[in-house]
Amino acid sequence: MTDKGEVKKAAAKPAGAKSVKTKFSLPQELIDKLETYRASMEKKSKTRVTRSELIRAAIGRLLKDKPQNLAEYTKGK
Repeated sequence: MTDKGEVKKAAAKPAGAKSVKTKFSLPQELIDKLETYRASMEKKSKTRVTRSELIRAAIGRLLKDKPQNLAEYTKGK
C-alpha cells in the first residue's frame, strides 16, 4: 500500500520536476575538497550555496578545458 501512495505522489509532480534519490558515499578527501570549494563560493557570493549549485560548479570546473559536449569528451577516451 505504501508503494501505491509513493507512485501517486510521483505522478502528481510537475512534468519538469526531476527527483532522483541515490545512495552512494564519496571518499572523505573529495568531500573535504567540495566543502572547501563551497566555502569559497559562499564567501564570493555572500549567500548560501545549494548542493546542486555546488555540484554544477564543480563539474563545470572539471570540464573547463574539455569539450562542452560531454559525449564528445567520452568518445575520445
